Amino acid sequence: MKKLSRLLVFTVLAVMCMLCMAAACAEGQTYYIDTDGQGSLKLREGPSKAANVLGQYKEGTPVSILLDYDYTWYKVHVDGKDGFMMKKFLS
Repeated sequence: MKKLSRLLVFTVLAVMCMLCMAAACAEGQTYYIDTDGQGSLKLREGPSKAANVLGQYKEGTPVSILLDYDYTWYKVHVDGKDGFMMKKFLS
């Protein structure tokens, strides 16, 4: 039983480490706005579609990733401003 408990703890820790490493991979990278021709992408004050808009940026604009915030949002730096953009429009 002790071996099984140790294996379970090791497995959980290994998975957590892999998730943290995957999240950190985007940080410090430059991505580009890719809206698939849907227009511009909004830079928002917070990680929500309801957050104030700080600016709008065209397809192809370079964006520096500051933080992989969650499954939907990156905290980014673009054009001298920090804010949030939706991940699905950055590549």
